[in-house]
Amino acid sequence: MILKPFVEQRTNNYKQKVGQENEKQAAYFLDFELKNSKNYMIMHNVKLKYKDRTVQIDHLIISRIGIYVIESKFFSGEIEIQKNKDWIIHYKKEDIAISSPIEQNRRHILVLEDILKNEEIFTKIIGLKKSPEIHNLILISNKTIIKGKTPKNVIKQDKFMDYVESQGTFASIFLNPLKTVNDMLSIISQETLLDVSNKILSFDIYKEETETKSKPKTISKKTSKNDLESRLKELRLTLSKQEDIKPYMVFSNKELLSIIELKPKNKDEFLKISGVGKIKLEKYGELFLKEINQ
Repeated sequence: MILKPFVEQRTNNYKQKVGQENEKQAAYFLDFELKNSKNYMIMHNVKLKYKDRTVQIDHLIISRIGIYVIESKFFSGEIEIQKNKDWIIHYKKEDIAISSPIEQNRRHILVLEDILKNEEIFTKIIGLKKSPEIHNLILISNKTIIKGKTPKNVIKQDKFMDYVESQGTFASIFLNPLKTVNDMLSIISQETLLDVSNKILSFDIYKEETETKSKPKTISKKTSKNDLESRLKELRLTLSKQEDIKPYMVFSNKELLSIIELKPKNKDEFLKISGVGKIKLEKYGELFLKEINQ
């Protein structure tokens, strides 16, 4: 399930454009594989601020029994990862040393670990004594050539599922939750997994780009629609405050505008709206349908 979609940021900086395009491609591969799975909560461009530290995570995936912190990287030419963990880029007969993305991502994980531990997220919401295993993954462009031995946590953008499957017993549990360790998975249901993810996102200081954009021209200016829009936004805000999450985590602006345009009359029609899955339907559907019908 895509909990926070990838949103392009406007920039005139060439390097930032290249990096963002790489992140976009990585997001595409992750979304393609996982968006319909009930066992994954996918978040892109997460900027966590906790106490005096702020870190930016390119892609964050929360699963029933595992967390994936993913850094996207694009390199021209060949890359070589040396035993001392230094990364060398071989490009146009020139060798360029760069800081290890693995170490960079490790610092991101330290902040996430502090949040999980100090806020007792898994303890309070689920009842687990400790958080699931956190995986430090580096996703590189499919076009990048790797010279020499590659660490197992450095993978091409389209090889995420290969990595999961390589985890042996962990993978079998992760991929076949109904067949193994049913007692463990009964603790972490899909609903509680969503609650955990939303709690983590409450420390995200990025704002969804659509929240600052003007309303699309397709929205009618009729009083009835404006009134409905105001009422649904008020409902969304109330629910977000109750759950201590951001409003767009209930329904994004795009989803909310679709609800206003289509005015679903029942759950079946509500479920046809793009971005609305069974979890959101069960959690918020009746309240929004009641407001629409009124």
